[in-house]
Amino acid sequence: MKKYCKCGCGDTVKNEWVRGHVARVHNNYGHNLKAIENSANTRREQYKNGERKVWNDGLTIEDERVANNGKQVSKAFTQDRKDRYSKIMKKNRLDGTVPTLYGKDSSQWQGGTSPLSARVYASNKLYKEWKYPILKKAGFKCKECGSSKDLHIHHNKEMMNEILKKFTGKSNPVKKVVDYHVHNKISGVVLCYKHHKKQHPSLNF
Repeated sequence: MKKYCKCGCGDTVKNEWVRGHVARVHNNYGHNLKAIENSANTRREQYKNGERKVWNDGLTIEDERVANNGKQVSKAFTQDRKDRYSKIMKKNRLDGTVPTLYGKDSSQWQGGTSPLSARVYASNKLYKEWKYPILKKAGFKCKECGSSKDLHIHHNKEMMNEILKKFTGKSNPVKKVVDYHVHNKISGVVLCYKHHKKQHPSLNF
């Protein structure tokens, strides 16, 4: 039988509380909205002037603490929790609580490189003069598993996004990006879909 956190958040637990959630109920100001607001404003001001700093600011997954924290968060993010958050976010998007941002207003905006990327990858010249030689040299096999199905060329040194940014907004950008690959012999490795996706977990392949 599932047990749920006693604070009422709806998360499943082994004991009684999700770590830290006991403070939502048993504390000196947990139900004092004015005190909560004042505390939040104080923290914002401290972050703004540098008095307070996020513990992992500037650190990467190479730091053991960051790696372990990521594993713990991932472990706690069960399918039930994902589904619940998804419903909440969908509702907030539809009722306007969380505005949907597009184009330059989006946090994922990359300067208009997405449309250019699609046109570059559709180039016959890119395939014939850059992709095909790399595929042939690799024996048309994935570097990681040896599969010969659904092969991609992964930019393993200078990333495609970095290259696209150099030519976005310029005249005839597709030709320039393709020529840049060919003339500079941009490094790439052959990976199957599965292993290429591992290199870009945040992208929707």
